[in-house]
Amino acid sequence: MKLMKKYLFIILAGAALLAAACQEEQPTYEINDNITVVSQKLVFSPQGGSGSIVVEAESSVSATADRPWCNVSVSGMTITVTAPQWTGKENRYAKITIKSGKDEISLTAQQFGEVLGGFNMTDISSPFEGTVQEFSFVSNLPVTMTSDKNWIHVAVDEEKQTVKITIDKNTESGTRTGLVNYSIGGHTGSFNVLQYPETVLAKDAWSASVVDGGYKYPNQYDVISIQSKVSGEKYVYTIVDKSKVADVEDYAFSVLALEKRNEILAKVESGQLPSFAAGLASGDVTETVNNLDFNSDAYAIVVAYGDNGYVTGRWAYYDLSIEDRVPLYYKWMGKWNVPRGSSVDTWTVEMGEPEKNMNVYGFGGFSNEDYAKGAFVAVVEYDPETTEMVFKVYENTKVTWTDATRGTMNALLSGQYTNVAGKTYYNSGIGNVICRARMSEDGKTAEIIPGSVTSGGAPATFYNIRWYGRYTTSSGSRSGVSWTDTDTAIPATMTRVIE
Repeated sequence: MKLMKKYLFIILAGAALLAAACQEEQPTYEINDNITVVSQKLVFSPQGGSGSIVVEAESSVSATADRPWCNVSVSGMTITVTAPQWTGKENRYAKITIKSGKDEISLTAQQFGEVLGGFNMTDISSPFEGTVQEFSFVSNLPVTMTSDKNWIHVAVDEEKQTVKITIDKNTESGTRTGLVNYSIGGHTGSFNVLQYPETVLAKDAWSASVVDGGYKYPNQYDVISIQSKVSGEKYVYTIVDKSKVADVEDYAFSVLALEKRNEILAKVESGQLPSFAAGLASGDVTETVNNLDFNSDAYAIVVAYGDNGYVTGRWAYYDLSIEDRVPLYYKWMGKWNVPRGSSVDTWTVEMGEPEKNMNVYGFGGFSNEDYAKGAFVAVVEYDPETTEMVFKVYENTKVTWTDATRGTMNALLSGQYTNVAGKTYYNSGIGNVICRARMSEDGKTAEIIPGSVTSGGAPATFYNIRWYGRYTTSSGSRSGVSWTDTDTAIPATMTRVIE
């Protein structure tokens, strides 16, 4: 709990220090046969006060002090000595000179410095069951402490130099606050006591539900609805992944309510308490959330607040089922890293015709951005039954690439296999499946598995992918070219690029 921290005093501490500081020194004075000291009181507490010196002499006497804080006056044979309050930390001394005719003597007056230690109390936060807090202090000043509420009991033992604060069990319906006032010598002040109410599970006060808001690439939408069944109820709420909450009640008050309490306390300190309700919910609320990072088992947690800006102890939590409703087709969209020999290509899968096909960019490992996205675009089919991307042999794909060197190129995807006679072939037969990409359950990887063809009456399996093109030069000649230096071996693992 974050509370306003008010340190009373941390000056000097320790019983030995106090004893040494308060040890009364014996007065010192010169002996003179013509002036006799009958009595003296020249040791003063930090609060100050009056003392006196009574002498006998053959003639009238006068007295002076060598320090301005020490005031003396004479009446007959009595010298009155007064000292004001002293808030310094060191003892101070003054020399008092008494004269009678040609004779004189001197005495020493002493005033103790303030000794205060152990008063490092902070504002107190108590659970509803109540609490007892004790601490020791060191002081050579009288200590008085009182409370402004009958449920806060303060006992000071000046002899033992201890303070005991007892807070009764909170039987009220909300958080309650009080003050402990103190007076130590000339120092006064107070600190706060805050006690929470008993937490009560009140699911009858609210209800919560989740509604499928729909899906629009690339976002899934859910609408969380919280209905308050209590008119004018002020509360704070959150939607949190259930797996991240070990104890719902502890989370409600140690995280959710704590954040709001700290916000309220900051407003109290700045005199803005009336505006605290602006940060709380009231009545029914709905919240649209996009792309939640969990698929199910969420909590809606609600904590109620009273008009004084503190929790009432009433709270509730609700299990919400937030399912992953993103169409499988859309899960392919994005960037994937694909090994190609000793290097890695980045393929970008973008929208084609929904649920039918998709465009895949980035083959061949081009470093130039224009080529990386425009050099080759594979139109890849989508299999709705297996949810796989299907790479087939196509002829004259949609994208043509023109530059001053190559002229116009029509690109095509090809795969390599070796038939039963030991001969190596590429893309034999338009429409053959070279490979399929099958996504893992977590959507983070996909396996590229080889397709197969029939060659010489026997099945053959593709074992790599190559990108092939035919271009026409400016002179009109035609030639074929493979611009992939290293084939992509299959099977291979595609890894999603997390951005």
